Amino acid sequence: MRHVLAFCLVVLGACSNKPEPVTAPSAPPSGNGTRVAEDGSRRTSFRTLGVLRYNAPPVEGTVAKRELLGYTFAARRGHRITAVLELGAGDNGGLAIYGPRDRTGLWGSPIARAESGGLVRIENYEVPTDGQYFVLIRSFEDNRPSDYAIKL
Repeated sequence: MRHVLAFCLVVLGACSNKPEPVTAPSAPPSGNGTRVAEDGSRRTSFRTLGVLRYNAPPVEGTVAKRELLGYTFAARRGHRITAVLELGAGDNGGLAIYGPRDRTGLWGSPIARAESGGLVRIENYEVPTDGQYFVLIRSFEDNRPSDYAIKL
């Protein structure tokens, strides 16, 4: 009898339809990527600096060596976008588009990218779905910062 009672308790416990509690995040993701360094400390991988708008004047700034900077923008499925990154004279860099941002706040893998010297362009890219997207810019110059201008 004891074995039957123990069996019934195990079966009833395993068959419970009670859902696990869900905890909401305390704050939405910041949009800044982080990584864990070799010493175990958290380091910022990239920084989100602002929002790009279509046909607006270029946003200007400086990207330091090995620094990753980015801007967000909203897009709708089927829209065709062109992102243009103009670097300082003789500088080499890259441009990548990530998105759309998912419900966890992550950007995912790049969906378009380009690398070049001086003028870097992703042209006429068709947006796959509605949402928030992220444009990542970087300089490949190791010895000095690069001035840039970026626009959609």
